[in-house]
Amino acid sequence: MKPIPIRDAKDIRWLVDFLTVAIKDRPQQVTVCELKRSVEQNSLTHKYYAEIAASREDMTVNQVRAECKMIFGVPILRANNEKFRETYDRVLKPLPYETKLEFIERTELPITSLMSVKEMSQYIDDMLKHFRERGVYLTLPEEGFAR
Repeated sequence: MKPIPIRDAKDIRWLVDFLTVAIKDRPQQVTVCELKRSVEQNSLTHKYYAEIAASREDMTVNQVRAECKMIFGVPILRANNEKFRETYDRVLKPLPYETKLEFIERTELPITSLMSVKEMSQYIDDMLKHFRERGVYLTLPEEGFAR
């Protein structure tokens, strides 16, 4: 069965109703895990990549994306994902910084797609802070943005 995101009380009520019907026929197993990044978070980061590239005439959107993944995403995943940390440290960490950036850009190395909602929130917050300190003010998400 496809994972079903539970984000609020309405989703919880739906799940209870679903399970009430489902367990009449046979026992069911429910696995609870942290949500992967949200669609809104993903859209916002892509908007930010474009805004950053527009402020930096020396980089394309894809180069900005790779740099952000390297600066903000890699440390988050290395701290929270043992498999990522072990693989990254063995394969990419020994390489020069520019080679890592090129690899991330050319291969679209999954970094943010591996993140949970919480990790992606940290990624976005780190981006906002980093670029604000450098005079680049990114568009803030609307009130009530799901993070």
